[in-house]
Amino acid sequence: MKDIYVIISGGWDDRTLHGFVNDRDTARKYCAVKNQNLGPLDDLFGCCKLSDLSSDIDVSKVVLSYKHEVVFDFKHDCEDIDFVMRDEKNRFDYYIGELKETSILFRGFDWIAFNIYSNTENRDTVEYIAKSLVKRLSELNKDINNINDSIRALSKETGLELLA
Repeated sequence: MKDIYVIISGGWDDRTLHGFVNDRDTARKYCAVKNQNLGPLDDLFGCCKLSDLSSDIDVSKVVLSYKHEVVFDFKHDCEDIDFVMRDEKNRFDYYIGELKETSILFRGFDWIAFNIYSNTENRDTVEYIAKSLVKRLSELNKDINNINDSIRALSKETGLELLA
């Protein structure tokens, strides 16, 4: 694969990638057309060359591990708390190394997250595990009636590290 030219706009901290073309002249012309009607405060379009990196490093034997974060928002209804899972299928990161232990991340009375490590980016199993943990948390909270104490009890019961 030969080099491509990426069309970009924005500042250093909020750059947007719009697409790519196969040659520098076309990229420059595209940016000139996009820039001709912009005002002085608008983000100008520009282009940069990207090279094909597929032959730089052999990654054929690299095995990825995944850290999924499954977040549940608290919905307070007088005495009960409902947990609503966020629909964030792409909320994961990947790394090279052994799978780590699942942990609980808790911030105030707004939400709770489970960091679940897996050997796949598929969320189905991970979300099932998180829903099971939330179900148990809900059961504990009915007995304890204090979300902070319920989360600590779940952490102790499951052996999951509590990250507060």
